[in-house]
Amino acid sequence: MASRKTIVNQSSPQNRAWILFIVFIPIYLFKLISQINIYPFTVTLQGMILGTFLLALVVNDLKTMLLPESICLSGWLSGVLLTWFNAFLCNSEIDILIFNHLIGSSAAYLSMTAINQFGKGCTGKTVLGLGDAKLAAIGGAWLGIKGISISMAIAFLSGGLFSFTGRITSKLSPLQPFPFSPFIAFGIWSVWLLSPEWWINQWIALMGL
Repeated sequence: MASRKTIVNQSSPQNRAWILFIVFIPIYLFKLISQINIYPFTVTLQGMILGTFLLALVVNDLKTMLLPESICLSGWLSGVLLTWFNAFLCNSEIDILIFNHLIGSSAAYLSMTAINQFGKGCTGKTVLGLGDAKLAAIGGAWLGIKGISISMAIAFLSGGLFSFTGRITSKLSPLQPFPFSPFIAFGIWSVWLLSPEWWINQWIALMGL
């Protein structure tokens, strides 16, 4: 049985998946510069904090196929605390907003673990790591129910496309593991950047509704 280190080294072609996430950093910065009057300083700072956590987790996963517990916990706590801060700052109903984000976080974590158990039962192999579930929980803490739902849809669509392309080009063998965190981070980051409503409108337009 191949070691983790061997798997990581053999999977170097798909490690380029981090580009899906990194490419959004200059777009985000350009948008902040071009719409500086729309984005208050607190939102800019929060985006930098979220982006730092996502980047740190993606880089660690690409190197080791592991997501450090300390970074996951810090990212989750930051999401909860900043959600409370935003509700307080905007005079929103804090209890309702915090509840929404905690439910989103819990639902994301439980859904990912359920998918892993189902996949493991069907294939006999781990299809999603516990770290992926924790990253999804971080997204829920930052984005709430609607935001993390859209983020995970983006993650599975982009990850599925990557897997399909890898197989038809023979760069990935059947059931070969590859880091999924870049796709989750891509989904979380793109929803934070463009908003859930933007993505919903694009999908509605795409379906011609």
